[in-house]
Amino acid sequence: MGNKPSVKLENLSGNIYAVLGAASNALRKMGQREKINELRSRVTAAGDYDKALCVIMEYVDFDGDNDEDERNKDDEAYNYIEDNEET
Repeated sequence: MGNKPSVKLENLSGNIYAVLGAASNALRKMGQREKINELRSRVTAAGDYDKALCVIMEYVDFDGDNDEDERNKDDEAYNYIEDNEET
């Protein structure tokens, strides 16, 4: 869909309408207002949470879901400590 804005998932309740609102705001800030009504219509017609989330992901990228990055940092720190411990 071209240039997609980023939306941070942290601090959203997991409620699809909160995610939809954040996605709509991100589109508005990027000057892509014409996509907002289309997005809202498709999300409300999606039928379930997972399908609705997939629709939203067509319009925006989710940012701030850094669980894997944090795990990698934790692993690196753990390995460093383990490698540098006195035995």
